[in-house]
Amino acid sequence: MDIGTVTTPATAFVAGLLTGIHCCGMCGPLTCAAFGKGGRGTIAASLASYHSTRLLAYALIGGFLGIIGQSIAGLFSGSVTKLLPWAFAAVFLLIGLGLEKRIPVPKAFSAIFARLRLASGGGAGMAGAIGLATPFLPCGPLYMVFGVALFAGSFIGGATLMAAFGLGHVPVFGLF
Repeated sequence: MDIGTVTTPATAFVAGLLTGIHCCGMCGPLTCAAFGKGGRGTIAASLASYHSTRLLAYALIGGFLGIIGQSIAGLFSGSVTKLLPWAFAAVFLLIGLGLEKRIPVPKAFSAIFARLRLASGGGAGMAGAIGLATPFLPCGPLYMVFGVALFAGSFIGGATLMAAFGLGHVPVFGLF
């Protein structure tokens, strides 16, 4: 397998679609908490705010990971990149067995989300704040794709890869 086939936006979008149900189950309650009690317009604004800030945060982190990966690319030989699919399979197996739940969540995350909720006042502001903080939640599939962004080769490559992954979740959120 060529690393170029793994680091395409199309592959990242499909990965986003495939992991979208997991994302809805884990992050969905956060987004629901951000919705205002108002009408359809308030919910639409909250959804737009959450997804746009989440995609922005994914793209920025992916871009920086692309730069980091580009700077350390010389350390990786062709033999190391052949192990990448096996590492992904191992991560998915751990997630499938529920072993990622044994990783302790830092208490700082709870404090950060509590402050965001109080500061934003709910609605679209809170949804946007949660969207910006979403990449910092412990999430196996997300962190795995962050690892792939290291191989994107540039800021634009990493940003595009992560934005495509995030966009893959949007249609799945629309189903639930």
